[in-house]
Amino acid sequence: MNLVNTCPDIPDSWRGGITETSRILGLHRNTISRLALLGRRYGGLDWKTSKSGRKLFTGKEIKRYWRER
Repeated sequence: MNLVNTCPDIPDSWRGGITETSRILGLHRNTISRLALLGRRYGGLDWKTSKSGRKLFTGKEIKRYWRER
């Protein structure tokens, strides 16, 4: 995986879907989906469900994942 070199400059309260998260981290959408399936406990990304059923990732969680990798 090739993450971006600098920590993403987004607020902790930011929320976005898989496409926006993949642009911020510099990873492919399928990789983000795989990390969401792993979940936070197993080294992936934690997410919340939106009202429409989409997976939403927070800025705080994206920064946590970036620091651990």
